[in-house]
Parts: sequence; C-alpha cells; structure tokens
Amino acid sequence: MVDVAWMVTFRVAQEVSHFFEEGLGDAALAVSCFEIEKGAPWQMQAIFERPPEASWLVERLAALAASAGVALPEYRVEALPDKDWVSEVLKSFPPLHVGRYYVYGSHITETPPPELLAIRMDAGMAFGSGEHATTSGCLRAMDVLARDRKFSCILDMGSGSGILAIAAALTWSKAFVQGVDIDAKAVDIANENSIRNGLPALRHYAGDGYAVAEVAQHAPYDLILSNILANPLIAFAPQLAAHLAPGGIAVLSGLLEEQEPDVIAAHEAQGLHVITHYVNKGWSALVMGR
Repeated sequence: MVDVAWMVTFRVAQEVSHFFEEGLGDAALAVSCFEIEKGAPWQMQAIFERPPEASWLVERLAALAASAGVALPEYRVEALPDKDWVSEVLKSFPPLHVGRYYVYGSHITETPPPELLAIRMDAGMAFGSGEHATTSGCLRAMDVLARDRKFSCILDMGSGSGILAIAAALTWSKAFVQGVDIDAKAVDIANENSIRNGLPALRHYAGDGYAVAEVAQHAPYDLILSNILANPLIAFAPQLAAHLAPGGIAVLSGLLEEQEPDVIAAHEAQGLHVITHYVNKGWSALVMGR
C-alpha cells in the first residue's frame, strides 16, 4: 500500500502536451493533462509511486521538450498523502483485449481467457502497459500480420516495458526476439516482465538505439517494432533500413496522424513503402515494408 505518492506538475501548450503525456508514461503511475483557462497552457500532472530523482526528471523533461520544440517547462514536485494511490490508479486499468492479445495487470484476479495470448503487464512501470493508443495500435498491427506472416528474427527498438517484444515472442514462438531501450531502468523492468511472462530467453539491452552491439550481432531482422516518437523515428530511418532484411516489415508508432507524412517520407527515402496504417484517438501505427 502506498500512502504517499508524488506529483510532478508543469504547464505546456496543448498542441505539444502529447509529447509529455507519452514520454512520462514509462515511469509514472498516471499522467493527466487538462485545460486550466481558455487560451492558457495546459496543466500536466504525473503521479509517481516514489519521488523521481531530480537528475532523471530534468533529463527526461529536457528530452521531451527538445522533441516538442519547446523550452524546458518549470515544474514542481509535491507529496500527495493519505491515499492508496496504487490501488486508485490500478482501478483505471482494466484488462485490454486487442485481437489475439489479452493484457492485464497483477491486480486482475480472473484467469485470462485461454484462447488469447495473455500478457501480464502492470501500469506505471515502464511505457507500454497496453492502454495507450500507440501500444494498442502496434498490437493490432501485429495481430493482423500474424494471420499470414511468420517471422524468425525480431527487434523491438525502444522497447519500454517490453510489451511488444513479449507479444512478438508469444505470437511467433520459434523466432529470435530482443529489445533495446535507451533507459536502463526500463530495460531492467522489461527483463523482469519477460521472466514474469514465462520468457526468460527474451532479453532487453540498454543503449543508444541501433548502436547497441547486440543489435548488429543478430541483424538483419525480418520484423522491427518501434513505438517511440516521430522525431526519433525519422532520425532512425536510415539505421532501421540498414538492419531490415529484404522483404522485412517495420511497425512504427508513437506518432500523431498528422505526423505520418514526415515519418513516411523519411522511410520511403530509404526504400520502404506503406503497407497499411491504424489510427486510434489521433495516434497512428504504420506498417511499412521493403
């Protein structure tokens, strides 16, 4: 039971609030954004189980601000006492059913449906507990791909909680699957989640994207999953193409629908083409091939 939680509060323009909502979701119990007054910056609130380290928080906010093209917002951290915040937040995360996938937290006591691929994933640990439209969009894309495609070597670039890598390993059980994330804490959580889901051989590595040694060691990949943000997707496009096998597939997400043209153009310049896309709540998941 967590009697004291910690809330980080700051204000940003509504049009860039999604960068911060998405980017803090990997560590916070919950992130909310709402309008204070007409025409004014929106209020962001992120609730944490423990007080976030100051250096980590500044680094994360600075990175998100850079991605959004805005200045680092001023923020405050305050304690929120006298409430079981974990229980309160978990009430907001019922099981998620996307295609063949059933994503549920440890607070769910019912047995998962036996006909579905069950993934145990708690919210507020590392980004990707399934509830965000970007993650569910990737799961939907994977469900459709699995109807007529088999993959043997899969990379989850920017793996967060490891949910997509876990889903891939369950879907294509004979495939080699690995994940990479720049956040070492997220990698530790992803490896714990792999074990928790009965996949001890599924490993996640910390490092700077495609520069991680294990990425080159197992390339090329016939499926690359990358649920990050639009700007990193664009920057990674040449490296993704260099690590994608002929006839390979890339599932890209973390972008808004209006950001699709720039992300598509960056990958078309590398010889990839759009196969389809899925849009949910304004967020897009692209399926591209070569």
